[in-house]
Amino acid sequence: MPRLVTLLRIALLIMFVCMWYSLKYPELPTKMPEPCWRPPGLLNRAANNVITEFNDDFERKFLDSIDDLKSRLRNTRDFQPPLTRVGWEYGISSKYLKKVIHHWLHNYDFEGRMQRMNQFPQFKVNVQGLDIVYHHVRPENPENKPVVPLLLLHGWPSNIYEFTKIYPMLTTPRPDYPFVFEVIAPNLPGFAFSSPATIKGLGTPQIAVVMKNFMKSIGYYSYYVHGSDWGAMIGADMGSLYNEHVRGLHSSLCIVPSFTTYLLLTLGSIAPTLIASEEEYPLMYPLKDHLYRLFDESGYFHFQATKPDVIGILLADSPAGLAAYILDKYSAITHHHKRHLEDGGLTEAYDLDDLLDTLTINWIANSTLSSARIYSEGFNKEWYDKGIMKIAIRAPTACVHFPHDVYYMPPCLLKYRFRNLIRSTIMPRGGHFPWLEEPKLFTDDIWASIDIMEVERHKNK
Repeated sequence: MPRLVTLLRIALLIMFVCMWYSLKYPELPTKMPEPCWRPPGLLNRAANNVITEFNDDFERKFLDSIDDLKSRLRNTRDFQPPLTRVGWEYGISSKYLKKVIHHWLHNYDFEGRMQRMNQFPQFKVNVQGLDIVYHHVRPENPENKPVVPLLLLHGWPSNIYEFTKIYPMLTTPRPDYPFVFEVIAPNLPGFAFSSPATIKGLGTPQIAVVMKNFMKSIGYYSYYVHGSDWGAMIGADMGSLYNEHVRGLHSSLCIVPSFTTYLLLTLGSIAPTLIASEEEYPLMYPLKDHLYRLFDESGYFHFQATKPDVIGILLADSPAGLAAYILDKYSAITHHHKRHLEDGGLTEAYDLDDLLDTLTINWIANSTLSSARIYSEGFNKEWYDKGIMKIAIRAPTACVHFPHDVYYMPPCLLKYRFRNLIRSTIMPRGGHFPWLEEPKLFTDDIWASIDIMEVERHKNK
């Protein structure tokens, strides 16, 4: 009994501290700076919003790089064998990597995959000195349903070409919904063929500014946003900074990284029913198991947050190294519990050629280094001190959670920042890249979530 009383006192103290701390939200910035992300002395094209087609450039860049890529794959050194009875516990299996290299060189249809990735309209526009390459997929809409603009934001190591499978699922009208989507999907700055910043400071709030101006430059002032991985953080920043533009937010990685939420998560490890339902419990607890997993798989995160140029140079010079590094991530944050298998569980969740598309784009665009910098710019003291991730998001928000994703936070904690959380859905299967793993589940949730937001929006007009 005395121990129970002590635990209750500790719990009450923690709850009091959390409640006090949760009130300390910073004021909404009156205006975010909108710099040109090119250095002084170079041509400032921040006002150049001329839209040009990119499909022919994409094909030319792709075809010009194939011979060099094949030559490097052909001259890959032999690898040391993995340890006995070890799958991917030490990283990707070198035995399996040999099969990947062979398939990439001999069976991957470079020109056929290029045509598949290039089947949708691609464009380029300059925003704040950055050339942003994007897909703009309009619906076939014989019934003249209202067209809803949807901005899709990817993360690392992804790019817009991973979304080709879901474009038709979003732009084909569905009888149960009174609207249809048109999809705008930009490569983030420094990813694929979008140009990187050449000065410091392009973190997620600054990319949110670029994305707002990007949408404005192509004629959109009001739209929905979906974000995944880094795109989820950028989308959240857009929701907090530009509520007048963001009709609603759909996210597959909803988190509130604050002192309050982490304290409450810790409290939940003592009394889980205060935080989690029976369905949610395995996604969060036992807490030590999830912390061990994060510790096991977060080495790349720390490396890219501190030395992105080192890893970028290494991967830019070796397609085998690029494959080893990135495929390991697709396994680790999809089916971590299957890393004992020879293929790390990859082929259960993905078509290998879909993953090779991502590797090929990273290689051809030579964007691995610049894309890795988002970790350094996105997680540092300056970013934390700004406190933007603590600003309340008033835009309607829907969160979708896949059980094998890296992190789960329950609605009771998400509401500390997402003040208008209308929907939080736990999916029966899937991991961190649901548009590749579970495209139907993923797109069904986007339709259902935005339908609720559209109904509320029209009610409030």
